[in-house]
Amino acid sequence: MTTYTGTLDAGQQLNVGDTLTSPSNTYQLVLQKDGNLVINKLSDHSVIWKTGFAANQISPKYAIIQTDGDFVLYDNNNKSQWSALTRSVQDSGGVLYRDLYIGVTLSLRDDGVLVIQHSSPNADGFEELWNNLNQLLVPYDSLDKITAADTKPSYPYLSGRGK
Repeated sequence: MTTYTGTLDAGQQLNVGDTLTSPSNTYQLVLQKDGNLVINKLSDHSVIWKTGFAANQISPKYAIIQTDGDFVLYDNNNKSQWSALTRSVQDSGGVLYRDLYIGVTLSLRDDGVLVIQHSSPNADGFEELWNNLNQLLVPYDSLDKITAADTKPSYPYLSGRGK
């Protein structure tokens, strides 16, 4: 089992049992053997966020921060089971939009927030693509039906943070 601190770069992955710990060692993201990605507060072992699979619903293999900016959980059959939804979308005319991201990272901050960001020439430093506090409410089997309109702020959001 591997423990990473603070950040995963594009192409790095968490295998079952691997962890990503916040820089201050306050929070920890783990890929559990039951298939859930879980953020725990280490001081009291409370769960503050998880992907929400029922126990042993899937057989996880790894979760990877991809070079296209998406964070995806794959099962033992290499089938994607959960995604941060930062991938390409189609507009109503069927035109596919795919942003090209440079310097993509997945970071677990000291406040327990999981963030995907990338280097941005249009911003000072990094631009946030996703965080677990603004997770879209979309069943995974609906991902292929998501359009550009669905990703606008009017789409329903879920806190996902828990207590």
